[in-house]
Amino acid sequence: MSFFYNIILNLMLVLFPYLIYLILKIYVLDNKKEKYYFYLLSIVSIILLMVFSNKNFLELALFIPIPLIFNYIKGNKLFIIFISLILVFINNYYFNISIYLLILEYFIYFLTYIISKRKEQLINIYINRFIIIRSFFLSFYVFSKYYSNDFNVNMIYLIFIVTSYYLISFTFNYLISKKISLTLIDEITVKLENQENIRNYLCAITHELKNSLCITKGYLDMLKKNNKKEEYLKIIRKEINRSIEMIQDGLSVSKDKLNYEILDINILLEDVTDTLEELFKKNKIKYRVEYIDDDVYILGDYEKLKQVLINVLKNSVESKNKNLRIEINSYITKKDVCICVKDNGCGIEDINKLGNGYSNKYNGMGIGTNFSKNIINKHNGKIIYESVKNEGTTVNILLPIFR
Repeated sequence: MSFFYNIILNLMLVLFPYLIYLILKIYVLDNKKEKYYFYLLSIVSIILLMVFSNKNFLELALFIPIPLIFNYIKGNKLFIIFISLILVFINNYYFNISIYLLILEYFIYFLTYIISKRKEQLINIYINRFIIIRSFFLSFYVFSKYYSNDFNVNMIYLIFIVTSYYLISFTFNYLISKKISLTLIDEITVKLENQENIRNYLCAITHELKNSLCITKGYLDMLKKNNKKEEYLKIIRKEINRSIEMIQDGLSVSKDKLNYEILDINILLEDVTDTLEELFKKNKIKYRVEYIDDDVYILGDYEKLKQVLINVLKNSVESKNKNLRIEINSYITKKDVCICVKDNGCGIEDINKLGNGYSNKYNGMGIGTNFSKNIINKHNGKIIYESVKNEGTTVNILLPIFR
């Protein structure tokens, strides 16, 4: 009875960290962090097994290689080698198995994995091969070193071990695939939500374009009936420019692909301010730019980030203040570079609605804000809005430093 009790205890000890990993992966971890948590929990699994079990070979033989086969399923070669060395040491130190025989066993696992990868074979095929190899060596250990006088008992034990290997390994592989499916479902849900937002934006753009074109048509018709040509042409030009801006914002939202490169943040800021120089002069806007003294690099899409900064600065320009001042500062935090755009404009009436089709501008649709948030999120950064009505707005853009 104690044998089966210890088997169940060891099973719980070795699998508990992986259950934590699966839960974290589905609900918490992103793709970058999950592999490190998997490696850490693999080590925790081995430690729990060796600390809380009674270190009996026949009771541990099933569970010792489980962290290894799980890492083969995940497929990181360096960590596989690391885990293999740990298990070779444990088997040699605690169970006095020949180190040469252990090195041979674990080398065969690794060699089989490499061959399977090169032939692009399914992981299920490798699991089968791993269990066959393990069964061979295990039978050798059992009948030579841990031999029971009852041959039938040994055979039942080996059959139990092999069956358990199959059950545990394929169950884990199945859960991994389901975890991937759940992750894909989350990604698809986000994309569908984005598509719904885009559809709403397009409906709003269509409505606004219709209004703008009706206004333009009305003034063109009135040109024939009176002499206020200059006044009407000014209004017509304004409506045409507004329509063009809405179309450009809509096109920006629809483009998802990013072309990453290493960028100098100072060059990017200089390019943006040069682009908007005429706009600042035309609107008699005072502005000041502070660059970072050192060369600071980020990994990003130059054109998309440039468009984000232009959107933010254009929002400041259009914030309805005759004595508008804009300050553009850049500085380094622990891990990020921060670009801060501050103005003394009208402020934002409802900052919580930004990026959801809301705009504080009289003629705006809020699409540029949504575009900016999406682009910064895709760069693993943050865009933070702070505003006080009738006093001004501050926009902080945080982007990870490339090291």
